[in-house]
Amino acid sequence: MYLIKVSQFCLALVGVASWCNAEKKPNIVMIVADDVGWNDVGFHGSNQIDTPNIDALGLNGIYFDRYYAQQSCTPSRSALLTGRYPIRLGYQGKPLHAGENRSISHDFWTLPKALKGLGYMNHLVGKWHLGSASKNFTPQAYGYDSHYGYLDGFVSYFDHDIQSDGHLGKDMYSDHQPLTNTTGEYFTDLVTRKSIEVIKNHPQEKPLHLVISHLAAHTGKSTSMGGFLEVASDEYNDKKYGYIPDKIRRMYAEIVERMDTSIGDVVEALDRKGILDNTIIVFFSDNGAPTNGFFKNRGSNFPFRGIKLSLFEGGVRVPAVVYSSKFKNKGRIYKN
Repeated sequence: MYLIKVSQFCLALVGVASWCNAEKKPNIVMIVADDVGWNDVGFHGSNQIDTPNIDALGLNGIYFDRYYAQQSCTPSRSALLTGRYPIRLGYQGKPLHAGENRSISHDFWTLPKALKGLGYMNHLVGKWHLGSASKNFTPQAYGYDSHYGYLDGFVSYFDHDIQSDGHLGKDMYSDHQPLTNTTGEYFTDLVTRKSIEVIKNHPQEKPLHLVISHLAAHTGKSTSMGGFLEVASDEYNDKKYGYIPDKIRRMYAEIVERMDTSIGDVVEALDRKGILDNTIIVFFSDNGAPTNGFFKNRGSNFPFRGIKLSLFEGGVRVPAVVYSSKFKNKGRIYKN
């Protein structure tokens, strides 16, 4: 049996784009969730968290039953960027630390560079986490035309700070320019607004490749005791998810729901732009949820064994869907 992997899907998208003529090249929107578990989306039967927009993508597209990511952030994102298994890049294992001087060689092919050769404009909104020791190792150096978001593994949801080895600093950029005026705005809302802006301003004559890399549902602020989550509204959280006994799990549920709402807003923006009918939308999580541990978010990988950073199914088998209006057999579950 063949398993769908992030790297294989990356290669497949380039193949689809290269087969199409210039007027019919599909737009590609890839939405990457962070640390969201298999059991935390409606189409896998979650009875605690509402994900109607993600579910709708699969209902009008294809649900992937055996879609495999890597066991943590950096390896998955390196596979997405290059189409190569992370051990070929030296990126296997644990994710990069903040400020770590380790990057992907420019000798390797990348998805945005390949798509740029086919006439695409490439944009990354959100998380990078593939090294940033110099500008030569930031998203634009690998083929993206723009980047808005953070360069390391996670930030706090409101302050957009990262804490590492006892040091605290802001990690929020727009094309290499540090952003200091975003403090106090919820990060998922920033990602949504910027993604919609990219879609709205995109020239119709060029195909679009947009990667929306969410902070949700990774923990935000970190302390010596580990990371913790931040919700946009404590009042809404207690009212909507009060039936969930675990406070962390309640917060996680709201964060995933808000990400789902963001996805709905992005799809609506594509429709308003008049390009949804010619857009491939892919949604997947970068790895399984860290139910317990230092950055626990109480996500659920049920019924699978293992969590983030493990190579059991719970760490690498992730929720994933793909949407295209061109599919003839919609709403099916692809089990290969």
